[in-house]
Amino acid sequence: MGTGSKSSHQSYAVSPTALAEAPAAPLDITGAPAADEVTGITGAAAGGPAFDVPELAEPEVESAPPAELPVDGTPPAELDSLQGATENGPESVVSAPPPQDEVEEASAEAEGVAADKELQSSADEPPADEAVLLQTEDINEVEEEEEETDPPLTPVPAAPPVGEPTGTPILVGGDDFINSEATLVAYDSPDGPREVLLTHISEEAEEKLLDALSIPGTHMEEIQVEEEVKERLDLDKEKKLAELTKTAVSSVQHKLKTGSPMSDASIAKHQAAVDAVSAVLNDPSISDDEKAMAQHYMDQLNVVKDKIENGGAPMPWMDAYEVTATKMVTKQIPVPNGDPEPGTLAATVRKASRIKANLNPDTGKTSWDGVTRSSANGTEYEIDMGDGWKAVYRPYKDNDPKTTEYSLRGQLEVHAPAGA
Repeated sequence: MGTGSKSSHQSYAVSPTALAEAPAAPLDITGAPAADEVTGITGAAAGGPAFDVPELAEPEVESAPPAELPVDGTPPAELDSLQGATENGPESVVSAPPPQDEVEEASAEAEGVAADKELQSSADEPPADEAVLLQTEDINEVEEEEEETDPPLTPVPAAPPVGEPTGTPILVGGDDFINSEATLVAYDSPDGPREVLLTHISEEAEEKLLDALSIPGTHMEEIQVEEEVKERLDLDKEKKLAELTKTAVSSVQHKLKTGSPMSDASIAKHQAAVDAVSAVLNDPSISDDEKAMAQHYMDQLNVVKDKIENGGAPMPWMDAYEVTATKMVTKQIPVPNGDPEPGTLAATVRKASRIKANLNPDTGKTSWDGVTRSSANGTEYEIDMGDGWKAVYRPYKDNDPKTTEYSLRGQLEVHAPAGA
């Protein structure tokens, strides 16, 4: 289209391959020149002849049905305004750009709204540390719920099988029971099932059980009684005569046993004891017992002096001087038939025994009347637990394995009331 010398440019203006009818040109509302005017102007500006553009047929447009007017026949105000605008002439489609101040104000308002949303979202969300704590608490609650829903390792049956000879094994916790094991047996009886729990207490845990029992002869009470006692005199304790004499004897005795020569230290210890004993002997105010006491120690020191000077065999053992006196002393004696102490269970001592149950050869079920027992070697405690509950325990300390049955030591039976 620049030179007008070639007609090949026409194919780019109007496509010869178009089969459908082209849409009608838009209404001229901006006052721009028509297409033929642009073509003529372009050709003229290029110095070439102007060429005609073939006119395209306008597409047929079906007319829309007329709009229905209201019942009263009065056209709406919106329609009047549109008609007035059409009569006055078309307005420009492109509106003028808003002022720069309005643009900046709108941008500032948008930024303020975004900042308010961020502050509100940050205020609604908890801090990082608090969020971690809340998450940890949720995890712990889930774990606790899982732990609560976990079934027991060996659930205790609500009603163990009656007459089962082997009973129901139960795994119990703690170190007080050997291998943490127990057996629940339910014997058949005319009065209903008799349930018995059988287990073995460890020897280390026996004291815990015995502390909870009131066993006749094992609880003591304090009483005041007169008794003859031997003791040193008060003057001997005050002057430490026995201690000084024993120190001198021990020092020289060591030299006699090893054959070593007497040292200055041994001689000095002997002299210190002699001076202390001599001071008491020379005191005219002492009693006859005190004089006899001082002379007793001086006789021992004379023997020590002879060994220092002459040596020889070791000396015999020398005791402190003591006198016999009658005094009131406090003693603990066993209570044979006293009342149980508060917080303990009453127990009686008897010969060891075993449950004597019957086995039905036809059904294979066991039965027991709750009373019949067979004898065994050893000692056991029968414990009254109250409300029809009883227990039988065979202690380690009262059953020597050399003379009693080893398997009974530490065995505990807990008997429930009949039909419980």
